[in-house]
Amino acid sequence: MLLALKMARLAPVTIDVTCENPMSNLPNAAFGEMPNQSQSRKTVLLAIVGCGGLMAVLCCGGFVYLAYFGYNVAFNNQAVIDAKKMTEESAEVRQALGEPITFAVPTQVEQTSQDSIRYQIPASGPKGSATLILRARAKPGTMQFEVEQASVELGNGQVIQLK
Repeated sequence: MLLALKMARLAPVTIDVTCENPMSNLPNAAFGEMPNQSQSRKTVLLAIVGCGGLMAVLCCGGFVYLAYFGYNVAFNNQAVIDAKKMTEESAEVRQALGEPITFAVPTQVEQTSQDSIRYQIPASGPKGSATLILRARAKPGTMQFEVEQASVELGNGQVIQLK
């Protein structure tokens, strides 16, 4: 063990330290050196394109989010879900349209008052098609809607009241 310690002390150690000046590629104003103009233009152009591209991506993302949020508030709110469920559970509607009943995107959405919306939602089944007519009212102080009135108008003009 003592011999190993003596040998370790006697072994030469070399450390190679090379350091480049990180400021060496910058212009040296004292000696009148100027940066290459084409390089400078490329840098400015890259900065403009980069910032503009980032802004465009953020704006597009914001518009997509607003469209998604607006679609969900208008078409996938609790009143629409409840009215579709009432339609599917109605024995008269199932007898007239058959099963399964499928719904399309609302063809008409009309704000009838400050807190009331009227929907017309196409519905169809193996035996025929109809229109779900829904009037929904906003719960006070919220963006949530509840079914105020719901009916199904069949293709032959017959109206089935759901609520």
